[in-house]
Amino acid sequence: MKISATKKRKGFTLIELLVVIAILGALAGVGIPTVLGMLVERDRTKVRGKLQEIQKMMTTFKTDVGAYPCDRTAESGRCTRAADRYGVTMTGDTSNPYFRQMFYKSKGGPSEDAFHMTMDGMVDTPDEEKNGGKLLEAGECAFAYVMTQETDEDNAGKKKAKKKDKAAPAGTVRKNPVSTGILVYSCVDPSDTPTPLPELTFNLAPLSDMTFGVHTDGKVVELKLDEKLESDGGDIGRYIPGSEDFPKEEDQKKFIILSPETI
Repeated sequence: MKISATKKRKGFTLIELLVVIAILGALAGVGIPTVLGMLVERDRTKVRGKLQEIQKMMTTFKTDVGAYPCDRTAESGRCTRAADRYGVTMTGDTSNPYFRQMFYKSKGGPSEDAFHMTMDGMVDTPDEEKNGGKLLEAGECAFAYVMTQETDEDNAGKKKAKKKDKAAPAGTVRKNPVSTGILVYSCVDPSDTPTPLPELTFNLAPLSDMTFGVHTDGKVVELKLDEKLESDGGDIGRYIPGSEDFPKEEDQKKFIILSPETI
């Protein structure tokens, strides 16, 4: 009697492999956009939360020191002591020095991570080192600060100068805090010099063509894109004046934007 041995088949046929690849492709097509959308929404929620926390810290600072961070508050005793303690400057042409003023308390205070978000030009994670000139170094602060500026000539017509203001040399430019309106922006395109509001552009990459601002009253607003601008890096946009609380063109001249320092 003959006994026949049945050969065992190894591996998959070409048709089976193609079926598996087609199924995986279909699952990826459904799943990847969903996951990416969840990640973007997570980042947006995180940015909104950070903006609100920064606004709260600035409100506390204003109560304790007398105004939102500015050139005048940098001369206050609390801020000068903090500047000496950490070995840093607390005024300048970027947002970092003015946000450093909110570390004015000798104990406690915010973390560097409160001012950080993941985007181009930023470190992956703030080192949380504050002494030796390391407080809010370049790449550790990702938010832009809205201010106004005036020279001593602008004050010449005022009847009475504020007693707290020290005498400034002729031609000195002072950066002052806003009284109402948007206080802090996210995703501002970096600049080494204060940017007039009409020229303000935003880095659209981190939050998928979205950026946010927080008002002095804590309200977070999402700005609507007007146009994408041609640039080497791409993903740069300008936003519609007058929409979503973005100031109207005639009101923009008095504002300057201090971008964060990038690495």
